[in-house]
Amino acid sequence: MTLSERLRQPVDVAGLAAFRILFGLLMLFGSVRFLFSGWIHDFYVAPDYFFHFWAAPWVTVLPPWAMYAAMVALAVFSALIALGLFYRVAVWGFFLIFTWVELIDVTNYLNHYYLVSLLSLLLAVLPANAAFSLDARWRPAIRRSTVPRWIYALLRTQVGVVYVFAALAKFNTDWLIHGQPLNIWLSARTD
Repeated sequence: MTLSERLRQPVDVAGLAAFRILFGLLMLFGSVRFLFSGWIHDFYVAPDYFFHFWAAPWVTVLPPWAMYAAMVALAVFSALIALGLFYRVAVWGFFLIFTWVELIDVTNYLNHYYLVSLLSLLLAVLPANAAFSLDARWRPAIRRSTVPRWIYALLRTQVGVVYVFAALAKFNTDWLIHGQPLNIWLSARTD
């Protein structure tokens, strides 16, 4: 069997649905945590200056009410993704708002946030709502019991690439010898 034939083999859709549900729940938790931790004010309202990404200088901070509304929208979209309800609209909305918020200021960058943007973009084009979703329950035409194996390979590769490059970036004296940034984080919390 060739690689192409193997990648086209049908496999159970349950793993993809589980990935969608867990992704939605994690993003819901993260959005609610961001709202209630005061981070919108700390990161987007209080600062007077923002360091723009070189490739997206046109992305600017929104007015305070809009920043709060964006985070509420992320929470709502996350819940809809987990439920598989209005899935395409929810996942595209989540991708666009999340990516916008992350592009506002380079100092808030985390490689995990980059991964969230990439995974939400992939989920926007994959049939992750084909099973265990309210969309599939109410629209039987989208139901599937299988998906091609390449979908799982794509998601695994995306996660793997991000973590391999993150690991390679940490092969330096700051991480290996000086224990940074963990040393800074732990020192700040000695109480």
